[in-house]
Amino acid sequence: MKARCLPIAVLAIATALPVLAQESGKLQKLEEQILEQKARAEMEKAKAEAAKAKAEAEKAEAEAEKARAEAELAKIEAEKARASLARRQVRHRPRRRSGRRALAGVNAMMGRPAPGAHTHDGFFLRFTVGPGFGIFNGTGHLVTAQGGTDNVSSNEGGQAGGSFSMGGAVAENLILHGDIWLTVFSDEKRGNQLYQEFGTAVIGLGLTYYWMPYNIYLTGSLGFANSFLTLRDRFAGWNDEDRASETARGVGLSIVTGKEWWVSDNWAVGVALQCEFSYAEGEDSDLIFRHGGAKVLFSATYQ
Repeated sequence: MKARCLPIAVLAIATALPVLAQESGKLQKLEEQILEQKARAEMEKAKAEAAKAKAEAEKAEAEAEKARAEAELAKIEAEKARASLARRQVRHRPRRRSGRRALAGVNAMMGRPAPGAHTHDGFFLRFTVGPGFGIFNGTGHLVTAQGGTDNVSSNEGGQAGGSFSMGGAVAENLILHGDIWLTVFSDEKRGNQLYQEFGTAVIGLGLTYYWMPYNIYLTGSLGFANSFLTLRDRFAGWNDEDRASETARGVGLSIVTGKEWWVSDNWAVGVALQCEFSYAEGEDSDLIFRHGGAKVLFSATYQ
């Protein structure tokens, strides 16, 4: 019985194997189709997302273009408003006002500095005054009112003076100017109620340079000095016959450094230190005057 069933089993298996192989191939093909459809679906999804991202980018670019257009429009409107304001300002200004002053008014309304404000250009004017300390060294003899002579003595002490300068800019922050400065010693008592007084006035040429925006300057001046020395009694007046004086001529040198602060578009006030020296000789006498000193100056400058 077993021997008879064995061929049948072998025949059944031989018949089933091709069917199983065919079914296995169909199943594998079906799986491949499913995977292919899935991959195609993923690809379609990726394309859809890419298209969406592209659309969003195009939308953002369109919004950016719109914002740029609005900014340009706003800029044009601002320029129109500025031009209209300038025209109204010029139209309503007094006829005697210069074009520069009108432009300064427009700039002030628009928050811009006026042309030439807080700059060192054009016309220059400066006044200074202040106290200081000086040294006077003199040699020779001074003819007294009684016809005799008296030796000139050297001394030191307090002094005071001032200066006046006027000129114009020759380059940016560089000014060439004419100068006049004066220094007078306080009375010096020599004994027996006799006082000696000395003073010098210098007319010269100076050069000033400003370091901006700090408004710090350095001035150098050189000129002709005219010095005087006076001997007088304590109670003698300037026109008293007991007063004796002599003059001498020479050269004077001044170096000034200072700092200024603007108080308007063109006016500034400041403080400075002046160092000065003068040398003078008498024309018809043996007098020689040497003077050196320093002063603290308070200044007012127009530029």
